[in-house]
Amino acid sequence: MSVTNRPAMQVLVDEAVAATSASTGWLLVVSGGGAVVGAASGGASEGAGTSVGLDGSRGYALASGQPTALVPSPTDASNRGIAGHSGVPSALLVAPGSDGRVLLEVADKVGGGAFTFEDIEVLSSYAAIAEAVLADDGGESGPQVSSPARLGAELAALADADAHRYREVAHVVELLLGSDR
Repeated sequence: MSVTNRPAMQVLVDEAVAATSASTGWLLVVSGGGAVVGAASGGASEGAGTSVGLDGSRGYALASGQPTALVPSPTDASNRGIAGHSGVPSALLVAPGSDGRVLLEVADKVGGGAFTFEDIEVLSSYAAIAEAVLADDGGESGPQVSSPARLGAELAALADADAHRYREVAHVVELLLGSDR
């Protein structure tokens, strides 16, 4: 299956855009020195199958392994043209998957302003799930999965500590199970 023909990836990018209140978003599959858009949402002009570079904020997030949230200046040439903008987006958030094979990127928070710490956490979670989906679809061994008892305990702890985030994670799992099965 090609990297652009995965319903689970489309679900993930659509949900990531909604969860972060972004205007556009795309899921990038890293390949060699560049990336291919696996799925796009919200009118992003870099559609599925488009090759993109790994410079600017994408390159930094990939090299550091850390999410990158920024409000670029209008003269920031490294982020010019992101998502098909004629200029630079008003806000940008990029999160790498844990193995650096996936980048999830959203731009232009609806209503203006910068992306929040909560947006960073949510997008990072979606990027980790996207990387697991990619590994699973590719027939690779993928990440080690906790036992059902441990996973249940981790989800219960998340529900106790942060009910809103638990609901988002549960919603994504529900969508993923329904999208490919």
